[in-house]
Amino acid sequence: MQRRWMILGTALLAAACLTGCSDTSDPLSPGPEALSASVVEVALEADRMVDDVLTMEMNAMDGGVAAAAEVPGVIVDERSFSRSRPCPAGGTFEVEGSMVRTINQETRTMELEGAGGSAATECAFIRQDLTVTINGSSEWDVFRRRVDGVPDGLQTAHHAGSWSVARSDGAERSCSYSITVVRDPDAGTRTVEGTMCDTSFRRVVSWNPGS
Repeated sequence: MQRRWMILGTALLAAACLTGCSDTSDPLSPGPEALSASVVEVALEADRMVDDVLTMEMNAMDGGVAAAAEVPGVIVDERSFSRSRPCPAGGTFEVEGSMVRTINQETRTMELEGAGGSAATECAFIRQDLTVTINGSSEWDVFRRRVDGVPDGLQTAHHAGSWSVARSDGAERSCSYSITVVRDPDAGTRTVEGTMCDTSFRRVVSWNPGS
């Protein structure tokens, strides 16, 4: 959890929308076409950060299925968290939420459901020699399942939020987004699809469950 934060992904998505999903006439307009490859790459990186956060929080819950090895039956535990960090060029981002983990010792399975929210306050980034400042909030929910510590079945996440974005050249915009991410350990793929600034996109990339 200490390494990366979900709201950082939100801020990066917003910053990328200013420079990556615009047309030539209005740098703050998403344009009629699908989002550019650069924006999708940022969306993928944002989701990667969220997955890092969840993995670290799960590890902080005193281990996985191995911790239940001496306990018969089913163990259910819950963890809540709230954290804040400075943004790269000023301002803060914070994330809070809770996760419920269910461990079945007999089947060696672990299932986790989590949900929460995040917020950016004057959160600033440098993009192409311009400072982009984001204020906004988002909500997220996730599902994870592991057997003997290995991802099993579809691992899903959903992120949705809205922001107000101001750029140092005077451009401003309010925008919303909603993305769904599906990791498929059998296919070795990660599918990201949804909408940003009312523009739809879908991207499938390789995913290594062990990485």
